[in-house]
Amino acid sequence: MLTLKQVNKAIAPLGDIVLHKGNGYYYFMGLNASTDKPGVYVNTLNCLPLDRWIDEAKDRLVADE
Repeated sequence: MLTLKQVNKAIAPLGDIVLHKGNGYYYFMGLNASTDKPGVYVNTLNCLPLDRWIDEAKDRLVADE
């Protein structure tokens, strides 16, 4: 069983980006999280494997200027 703690620990090296649970979706917040991309619309955290959650976090990182 995947947990939010496990996902957030795995994405911590990416910077200030944290996964949170909404009602029927998950979303990323933090200084390095882009607000341009929507949440991940899955019912449970285990709908995606850990490597996919890491990819989703990378996809939502703010581009360096």
